[in-house]
Amino acid sequence: MVGFAGPTTRASHRELVATGWAVAALLRPAAVSAFTSGPASVRDSYVPVAAPKLHSQVAEAVAAGDFDDAWQDCPRGSPHGLVR
Repeated sequence: MVGFAGPTTRASHRELVATGWAVAALLRPAAVSAFTSGPASVRDSYVPVAAPKLHSQVAEAVAAGDFDDAWQDCPRGSPHGLVR
């Protein structure tokens, strides 16, 4: 699953349950326009994003233990704060 968490108006958290992996990237505010033309429409919400290529690239990199290669096609470069 690939998704976008919109801007929040209060402290929030997401509890992850089950097995598997999770990867997150903190985007700059200007990146919201890549997901919606109205940032207020995604405030305090999570929106699934159809990005099968991104999902497969990250899944392959996680399986190989090579996180840098998963981000090679990102137009703005590598995300900061990638944590294994």
